[in-house]
Amino acid sequence: MSVDVVRRLFTVEEYRHMAEAGILTANDRVELIEGEVLEMTPIGSRHAACVAGLAQLLSVRVQDRARVWPQNPVKISVYSEPQPDVALLRLRALPYRDAVPTAADVLLIIEVADRSLTRDRRVKIPLYAMAGIPEVWIVDLEGGSVEVYTAPTPTNYSSVSQYRRGESTADEYFQMIEAGILAADDRVELIEGEILEMPPRAPDHNASTAILNRLLVLGIGLRGFVLPGGTIRLSTRSAPVPDIVVLRPQPRNYRDRYAEPEDVLLLVEVSDSSLRRDRELKLPIYARAGINEYWIVNVRDEILEVYKKPTGSAYATVQQFPRPESVTPSAFPDLHLAVDEIFA
Repeated sequence: MSVDVVRRLFTVEEYRHMAEAGILTANDRVELIEGEVLEMTPIGSRHAACVAGLAQLLSVRVQDRARVWPQNPVKISVYSEPQPDVALLRLRALPYRDAVPTAADVLLIIEVADRSLTRDRRVKIPLYAMAGIPEVWIVDLEGGSVEVYTAPTPTNYSSVSQYRRGESTADEYFQMIEAGILAADDRVELIEGEILEMPPRAPDHNASTAILNRLLVLGIGLRGFVLPGGTIRLSTRSAPVPDIVVLRPQPRNYRDRYAEPEDVLLLVEVSDSSLRRDRELKLPIYARAGINEYWIVNVRDEILEVYKKPTGSAYATVQQFPRPESVTPSAFPDLHLAVDEIFA
């Protein structure tokens, strides 16, 4: 004789009653997933360190703009109350100590996966999508990557990206800036998918930058927009921060968006300790982006290097202007800048 086995699914309220009654204890590492009480994967030292690091980093970066919620329950439906490794929650009037957060409170969920990778992808990701969680990250410890899920649908996420160690896209980089994960005083830039720290500025660097910026502002006037230390969105993998960039005048304010290669009339790097980086790392990406004119102000040798006519990853025309010569930007043929003044 066959016996039909009927599964008894628990609601979140019943699940909580089991905890209150002592049926489930604090030592039971379980979570409620689609009505089933499931045991969570044991946490190893690498997993624990990653969660702690993420929680600390997010707490520092978001400060009082959101609430960091590490390894705590989030009610996402009548039958599901998972405990993600880290959740980033909206600030709300009702304190979270008085009511467990719901899906509507969640800005971001992060799951750190070592042995739980398959479960996180196949079970939790669709669950979070159905609940309308706007963004989920899976930190794959074994694979050394972060999977980013956005644009939830009723069954899954329609946008999935993967970022390996040290890699970011320009969109992700700008999101980190806007979210405060990268602060204004971090002095970093995105080069070929890597977020790189910029070299410290020496006094001679600061002096030459200030002088050249003033000369360009006075000489160009309203024919261009001189932007010192502004970020340029060169490609999907590069967003450098040149020392000075001269942009086309636009009706739309550059403060409302990041400048792009077609906006650039002249790009300048002032180089002391960064000379090799500016020649070997940044020059090729400027050329590939089609930046028509690139200057390197060589502070050490007091020479102005001028690169024109980008071809592939290089420039077809390279000129050097030592003291006491003068240089003229191609976009402004009436403007003659004395090299002596730049290194004054």
